[in-house]
Amino acid sequence: MPRDDYDDEDDRPTRRRRRDRDDDDRRDDEYAPRPRKKGGGGNTAVIVLSIIGGLVLFCGGGGAAIWFLSIKPAIDKVRQKIDESADQIGPKMKFKQVGIGAHNLESAEGKFHAPYHIEPGSPVQNETPTDLTSRLSWRVSLLPFVEQAAVYSRIRRNEAWDSPANRPISLEPIFVYTDVTNPTDPSTRIRCFYGNGAMFDADPKKRTSIAGIKDGTSNTIMYAESADKVPWSQCNEIPFDPNGPLPSFGRPNSDKFFVTMADGSVRMVRKNVDPIVMKAAITKNGGEVMSTQLED
Repeated sequence: MPRDDYDDEDDRPTRRRRRDRDDDDRRDDEYAPRPRKKGGGGNTAVIVLSIIGGLVLFCGGGGAAIWFLSIKPAIDKVRQKIDESADQIGPKMKFKQVGIGAHNLESAEGKFHAPYHIEPGSPVQNETPTDLTSRLSWRVSLLPFVEQAAVYSRIRRNEAWDSPANRPISLEPIFVYTDVTNPTDPSTRIRCFYGNGAMFDADPKKRTSIAGIKDGTSNTIMYAESADKVPWSQCNEIPFDPNGPLPSFGRPNSDKFFVTMADGSVRMVRKNVDPIVMKAAITKNGGEVMSTQLED
């Protein structure tokens, strides 16, 4: 065999191996990650804006504006409902908590409270006070049942609400009684009706129980949101006159007011409620079941 042919034959595998290595290098270069160019985010934003602009132009330009103007009233209405709900949650929960406290007191004592505080064991606990406005309020009686036992223990409960010892405490705001419009104000809008068939009576011997509410607890008003605020510790409640005008209700910036029914539920009532319906709901044994007409 000639020497040259042998060299060519012997050389061929060597050249093939070199080509294989070259191919591998090219493949590595093809699949190797390439560095990103700076400023790519800006290009993306331009592309997105271009697409949005194209859609607006495609829709005729004014179509998007017309769509927004048509949907805006609905958005505003939803926002208003959310704001109203947020405004209602606070006072509603307070009226609810007071109602639960009253039921817990009734469970403990067998009767609901009087319009004023009655200290157990007091020598005058069975006598009707001659001056209610000097007495401590029923709201004092409820303090241990609305998570305010510490405040209750500090009050001298056989003294007037504004006595030297009690007056500083009366000037402290109690969260569950405060008005949401001014939570640092120690006065309250949560008041009760008393006398002439209402759920509460000035005569301590006429304290009522759940069984004594013949019209039904869901048909009888226990507390109402008054337009006038009173000191939370003072017995300054609303005397009920079935033949006279009703007092003003609710906050000045609202056309509704809250009531807590004798079953502890809370309802919203319009200020222009029919007085006949309202008076029927205030009485506990009137025989009128009209509370469904209280609904907003």
